[in-house]
Amino acid sequence: KFKHFEYIACAGITLYARAAIEGGMDALSAYAMSDIYMQSLEKCERITEMMELSQEAFLEFAARVRKILDKKKRSSYVEKSKSFIANHLNEPISLNDVAKAAGVSRPYLSQRFLQEEGVGVMEYARNKRIEAAANMLRYSDEELSTIANYLCFNSQSHFGAAFKKKMGVTPLRYREMHKLIDSQPIHREG
Repeated sequence: KFKHFEYIACAGITLYARAAIEGGMDALSAYAMSDIYMQSLEKCERITEMMELSQEAFLEFAARVRKILDKKKRSSYVEKSKSFIANHLNEPISLNDVAKAAGVSRPYLSQRFLQEEGVGVMEYARNKRIEAAANMLRYSDEELSTIANYLCFNSQSHFGAAFKKKMGVTPLRYREMHKLIDSQPIHREG
């Protein structure tokens, strides 16, 4: 009877580990945790100890998977926010707009976004607008005022200051530097 319960507990721990892997836990951690429980199982002297250990293993694996799934769920809010920002670079947006698109409150989104991205939501949006402006400066002949207006900067001077802060040079200087590089003919030997 004792061996029978030991086999049941052993099978349970193995199944918990497999289920945890399917739930998102990395295999190495799941197998290591399973091994620790198996070693503890070998030391059990009573059936009640084995059943308690099996239940403890079940609860621990479940808690680990819940943490992983919660983190993925929280991260999805940030990913939804980033996607919304990317799709609305040429429209005025507010933190309320981004939070609404992500389906969470402003304070919660602000906290999660800062935690995961290292910058605030609106700073992230401004940085993405500046990256888009850099591409426009490099690959188009649009006027600076047109680019600033298209990417929702308050004014050309606001655009210039934000661009210089992020890129280290003014928009005009950036364009000059990259037009020279891009327009150089390629010399091939051969």
